[in-house]
Amino acid sequence: MSFLFIKRKITKQATLFLIVTFFITILCYIIFLFLFKFFSIHYLFAVVISYISGIFLAFPFYEKHIFHSREELKKSFFVYCLINLFALILNLSFLYFIIEVFETNVPLTYLFVLAIITFIKFVGFKIMAFNNREW
Repeated sequence: MSFLFIKRKITKQATLFLIVTFFITILCYIIFLFLFKFFSIHYLFAVVISYISGIFLAFPFYEKHIFHSREELKKSFFVYCLINLFALILNLSFLYFIIEVFETNVPLTYLFVLAIITFIKFVGFKIMAFNNREW
């Protein structure tokens, strides 16, 4: 395969991933804000609830339309959940540290942390969950 073909394929995958992730993130962020602002649920619990909803909303799009999984569906979903668990732990750790140490705005800090976690998830999903190692 030529370098240009590989680069184009990665760019398409990354673009599709970012588009789907953008819309899922907006939906999850609305869930987070709703729980945090209107029900006064602690920000860490609100993140967990919104994050779990995003896991189930995004998987069908990632599996079928972006990464074209080469693995059995159950195995892909299991690894996908493990990657999300790791990302959630990182997400909560970063949030707690930044918010509690620097006393930052919770909703804005959550948006910042989501940007970091998105990159980590893309690499993990591509390589580990959907066994799509072509770069």
